[in-house]
Amino acid sequence: MRFRSSYGSVPAAVVLLLAACWDSTGLEPVVSGNWSASYTDDATECGGGMTMGTVDLLIVQIGDALTVTTAGIVFTGTLIGTEGTWSAMYPQGGGGMSEQFTVTFTDNNTMFSGGSTWTRTDGAGSCSGTSTIEASK
Repeated sequence: MRFRSSYGSVPAAVVLLLAACWDSTGLEPVVSGNWSASYTDDATECGGGMTMGTVDLLIVQIGDALTVTTAGIVFTGTLIGTEGTWSAMYPQGGGGMSEQFTVTFTDNNTMFSGGSTWTRTDGAGSCSGTSTIEASK
């Protein structure tokens, strides 16, 4: 069965699918896409040191909601103006990790920088640390 949409003969399901790809203003999402990031992780409180690395991220924006996926971990959050926040809880090293990011998007939303705070909990207790991150599309 075909539903009549306000877009002529385009099936309503296609209109709904396309609408999910744009934000509430009717404009294309501004931060959605594949991102390459470099980070520095400070785990000195946890008996570690400073580590640096790179990671790929997939960001999906629908309205002001963000889903950020990396290495099988799915973070959820929001974008308000140029500030993005996202967080997740995930298993790590026989325990759990809770991590919250705050970043600022710049250069027409092709770059972001910021950091995270995190807490790792395992059988030995818990410890916290911070990370900095810089990314580009």
